[in-house]
Amino acid sequence: MDKLSLEEKVDLLIENGIRILNKAYALEKKPVDMGHGVLLYPSEFHLIETAGKNPQKT
Repeated sequence: MDKLSLEEKVDLLIENGIRILNKAYALEKKPVDMGHGVLLYPSEFHLIETAGKNPQKT
């Protein structure tokens, strides 16, 4: 088995990181059924969650 150089390892790490970020970004663009047919985007869910945990903030 060939050993990878440090540069090749870094390149693979960056490629994998970009792939993971692209998948996470794609998931953020899809609404999720929260029950009873209510569709929320993850960003909306996080906003509601944060507001619920911090009711004193405006």
